[in-house]
Amino acid sequence: MNKLKYFLFSIILISAWPSFSQENIKPVKKEAVRSTMELRTELLNSKSAKYNLKPSSKSEPWAVIMDLGFPDGGSFSIVGLSDGNGSIYLSSGGGVIGGISHNNVVIAAKNLVKYSEQYLPLTTKVDNYPLPKSNIVDFYIISDNGVHLAKGNVNNISSEKHELYGMFYLANNLMTQLRTVAQQ
Repeated sequence: MNKLKYFLFSIILISAWPSFSQENIKPVKKEAVRSTMELRTELLNSKSAKYNLKPSSKSEPWAVIMDLGFPDGGSFSIVGLSDGNGSIYLSSGGGVIGGISHNNVVIAAKNLVKYSEQYLPLTTKVDNYPLPKSNIVDFYIISDNGVHLAKGNVNNISSEKHELYGMFYLANNLMTQLRTVAQQ
């Protein structure tokens, strides 16, 4: 439960940031609600070439999105690309983009995408990408062969015993790295 509290506390901190001093991290203002959700949708409907990514095969993941739904109907998305880019999109507006210029973010994003491949057997191929309901975590693993979804309840996935805990941990690490850079 402490991990869940830390995770949710991190999200509250992200949504409360009034400004960022780090010039390479770009805050997305609350007025940009449509834009952050459009970025998510665009990523889910794209091929790797659009982002100048070169996976070794059509089945190799090149992006991962972890969405978490809140009780009030809102959600957030942690996004990692194979080139090391990382972002946070808030459905209520705002977020963080541009983490690729920071080594700690690059490592975290690359690890999330790299290790996502081992979770593919736990997924289902999908072509519809709704935001999750309250307390549900959705993992979208994106390759040029399509988008695969694994999901579960945040209270279960945040347990080290859950089969998706590794991806949850890696996505949480990416979020932490983005937050750390943005607070500098």
